[in-house]
Amino acid sequence: MPVLILAFLLAAAPSAPETPPSTVEGMGPAPGVPSLLQSGVPAIPADLKSRTGQYLNARSAALADVSDDGGALPITTRFASTAQLHVVEMPLGMRTQITSNFHGTAPISSR
Repeated sequence: MPVLILAFLLAAAPSAPETPPSTVEGMGPAPGVPSLLQSGVPAIPADLKSRTGQYLNARSAALADVSDDGGALPITTRFASTAQLHVVEMPLGMRTQITSNFHGTAPISSR
């Protein structure tokens, strides 16, 4: 019942006011981001966008913890949109993957 009341209140809430158009000549909303106004910005060619995507999709690693004896470091990495847990057992050592969750159903977190 409380969920139904909340849904009703949210549906009845007034919507955000429409952003007035800019008074600057040629200014208009950016494609895909209507809250961002732009003027004179050319469209990005699709082949350039796909080519630069390989550089923008970089992998990162973050320290998750340190083992009690200091001999291993659990780290998290991101593959696709899923966090994975690895362990590094020596300085400059290879990481060994602990998790194999490639479908995003059980994200790794520090809770």
